[in-house]
Amino acid sequence: MMAHQINPYQQKLAEKLTILNDRGIGMLTRIFNIKKACAETKSKPSFLLDKSLESVLRQIQKKFPALDKDHVTDLLTTIDACQVHFDITLNYDLTKSYLELISTYISLMILLSRVDDRKIVLGLYNIATDLTHGHGDSSFPRLGQLIIDYEQPLKKLHDEFVPHSRSIGEAVQSLTPVYERRTCKVSEWRSKTLLSLISSSTSSHLMDTSETLPCDYLSQDLIERWIIYSMIVCPQQLITNGKCYQLFEKALSSGFVHVLYRDELLTTHQYLNNNLDIYKQYRQLRLTELLNDTFKKAINEQPLYRRERRKYIRPQLKELALIFADTPALLGPKILTLFIGLSYARDEIIWLLRHSENFPVKLQKENKKTASGNTSNRDDFNDRTFPEFLLYIEELRSLIMTYSSVIKQYYIECLSTLDPIDLNNVISNLNVTCTEDESILLSSFYNTISTLSNRVGTTGGNNSVTADTIDLRALRLDWFRMQAYISLTKKTSSTMTIIQNERLAQTMNTIVFHSKCVDDIDTLLFETSDLSIFYFYLTQFDHLFSSCIYYPSQIRYAIAFPLICQHFINATHELCPEERQQIGDLSLKSTHAFIDEICKQIKSTVSEIANEYFLMNEQLLPKNAVISRLKKKALESSNKKQTSKQESTAVSPRVMLPGDESRRSNRRDMTKVDKLIMVLNELCFTISYRKHIIIWEHKFLPTEYLTSHLENRFNKSL
Repeated sequence: MMAHQINPYQQKLAEKLTILNDRGIGMLTRIFNIKKACAETKSKPSFLLDKSLESVLRQIQKKFPALDKDHVTDLLTTIDACQVHFDITLNYDLTKSYLELISTYISLMILLSRVDDRKIVLGLYNIATDLTHGHGDSSFPRLGQLIIDYEQPLKKLHDEFVPHSRSIGEAVQSLTPVYERRTCKVSEWRSKTLLSLISSSTSSHLMDTSETLPCDYLSQDLIERWIIYSMIVCPQQLITNGKCYQLFEKALSSGFVHVLYRDELLTTHQYLNNNLDIYKQYRQLRLTELLNDTFKKAINEQPLYRRERRKYIRPQLKELALIFADTPALLGPKILTLFIGLSYARDEIIWLLRHSENFPVKLQKENKKTASGNTSNRDDFNDRTFPEFLLYIEELRSLIMTYSSVIKQYYIECLSTLDPIDLNNVISNLNVTCTEDESILLSSFYNTISTLSNRVGTTGGNNSVTADTIDLRALRLDWFRMQAYISLTKKTSSTMTIIQNERLAQTMNTIVFHSKCVDDIDTLLFETSDLSIFYFYLTQFDHLFSSCIYYPSQIRYAIAFPLICQHFINATHELCPEERQQIGDLSLKSTHAFIDEICKQIKSTVSEIANEYFLMNEQLLPKNAVISRLKKKALESSNKKQTSKQESTAVSPRVMLPGDESRRSNRRDMTKVDKLIMVLNELCFTISYRKHIIIWEHKFLPTEYLTSHLENRFNKSL
């Protein structure tokens, strides 16, 4: 009865998904910080370490309380009751938000179960609130029951998601074409000349188009997260839906860890092996066999496959950087190619970072014992060209920000001229009746984009609109709302469905992307190339920098490390404002340390070169000339005394005379000074790469750092 009483048009699915996804990330941030605080002795609350309170804390833990239902569960139930159809290639925003809500919810429950002393902390909080205000926190019972229910999160989640299995399976299944494109062989990339503008120079001025445009730059890491977390709570879909099984198997084979949040990871195969009891009723799934097979593939096949991907992507990024720097006007029509390249590169960086940091210790010991050539070791998860990869990403990001006005103007013209024609043709060819709300939205879409060019640049006092102040968020939210309206399998009054109007969905998805290129480029950059993840792997980040500084071919890319510190502040969330100061301070500290170390290396190299020239100059002194002549004469006399044939044919050691360093028999032969000058050249390139670096409202001037270091060095010398 309740299902028939629900009016889908009054449920505000788009708004609820948007709000709950944002709040979900905020909750993950807070739980993440609580977990870190309780896990470390230094940051752990002192009352938890007080032995005199142990009996009281145990009593609080035993009496931990109960209640209520989560907003996420209510929304998922509403979506099932409305019989919403999910297809990532059509209703992109709706399906993405739905899958993101599920994966965030599951991540939150698993992360919550990992927090030490969670019951004690919450119990003490409620008692303190009661003593202060005369009553406990009103939300405490609901949260208390939540923590009790999710002591074993996977079992509870499995039971909870049974009613939502159909919708989840449909949403995951729609990922098939997108995921297959992202995981195809490198040989296919080469045959298609993926990311290359030179191979298609005749069409390089034409705008990139795609029927699944927003899916093209979707992160593979994000897709795999959706697949893994959705399927571990809906195993029945793995039996009834062959495509879901194939996606799950492929996602498990792609790696042995998957992200919960930030640097909190799920060792997926091990975690599922530890919870096999939950899947006893799904014997035909053969989960143990599946986990063993996919783990072997993840360990033995993925490192080589990923290395080949990086080898292909790296020169393509360099090509894009050179072309766009030389011809910025191409950023307009080819911005999609650039975002795809950034997304691919970021996926490879994140994969390598997480897997190299979390290589199975047991497997590493076994490999040392067996020394088998068919198994991977930790070296397979290292890449010396990592800094080069990072700098190309930063260079492309910089080009987008530098020429953002070019991109905005291009897509304002595109939205005003080409897109209205396409949208008008699609609307004219609709052979269905629309509700009043749908008609209003369609008219609003057309009017908004067709008059855009006229509105930009108009003067009207405070109401003037420029390319920098234009705001198209309302257009995107209205399309999100309409996706929710026309994605219902069981319609109420309208006969318009997204399945029957694929062309409308494709056109509107393209328009939404074009609108983001006008007023929301920062979000596109965040989705495709944000590297704030390095903040949570600072030890490894520092190690990469140290390796870069001492590896000659990578020295020139060392400036990428302070540049990436600009990303750290993106990791903050408004629901956890207190960590903003901590992240900001550490980003400043890291930037200072990196720039300072580069300058120290330059100072040291200059000193070594000066010392070498001083030694060469000293060779010209009269006393050294006499010594070298005596050495040469002594060597000649000793050669004459050699009697054996073998000794006479041996190459005599040669005495180095002043000027010998300038004689070259081969261009490849390099003296010590040559090598030092080459290193100095690379270091100077990296320190002068960017005039200034802005970190959290602070401006760093690398050349000023260098000037200061050299002044100090010269003062000491003089």
